[in-house]
Amino acid sequence: MWMPPVIWCSLIFRLIVLFSPGNLLEHPSKAMFGKLYKNPKDCSQTLLNGEVTSGQYTIYPGGDENLPAPVYCDMTTDGGGWVVFLRRQNGKLDFYRNWKNYTNGFGDKNDEFWLGLMNLHKITASGQYELRVELRDGPETAYAQYDKFYVGDQRSRYKIQIGAYSGTAGDSMTYHHNRPFSTFDNDNDIAVTNCALSYKGAFWYKNCHRVNLMGRYGDNSHSKGINWFHWKGHEHSIPFAEMKIRPVNFRNLEGRRKRS
Repeated sequence: MWMPPVIWCSLIFRLIVLFSPGNLLEHPSKAMFGKLYKNPKDCSQTLLNGEVTSGQYTIYPGGDENLPAPVYCDMTTDGGGWVVFLRRQNGKLDFYRNWKNYTNGFGDKNDEFWLGLMNLHKITASGQYELRVELRDGPETAYAQYDKFYVGDQRSRYKIQIGAYSGTAGDSMTYHHNRPFSTFDNDNDIAVTNCALSYKGAFWYKNCHRVNLMGRYGDNSHSKGINWFHWKGHEHSIPFAEMKIRPVNFRNLEGRRKRS
């Protein structure tokens, strides 16, 4: 039976723990076949637990077993282990929402949804994470990846920090680096106008945006649709977009496997 390299790595790790001198376990069968992480804090740990199919899982942001969170895990893209926190794909869901909605999250994890700023902070505060953005327009696809992604706490108004870019979509997110989040009822941008109100969305707006993935679905009027400026400009609404995160060290582990 074929298994992804990351699963073989997890099994090898269990063997090392099992047979290491001074680390013999009372229940070796559980070490070999049980879960590596009782309360996985993200989708990379869920993947290391042996769950190789993309779909809904329960994680524990920040490792808090008292605060389970249902999430969608992408287990296939670039080695898998991604927590998907935004998906736009059909326009069924209205993303022109208030601060409370964006704090707590909304939508259907198997369809369009937003995970929530509170959970994004808890996850990214527990380690070093990277961001990947997937874009699709008919047969055309593009992606953008950033080697750092952090969302601050509520006091910072969920300020975002972005790292170095790589990919094919063009670097549109760096413009939003170090910006707090804005909604129509909580305006934190530096523009004269209220960006969320003007462009019918919510984001880490500046003056105003290069990225507007929570914009109005299918709206090709200037800056109001689902925009990634360096790929399709401000006058084309992109039909499919996903934003997802995973630990940076997970990616490094994949890289070391490929070089070995």
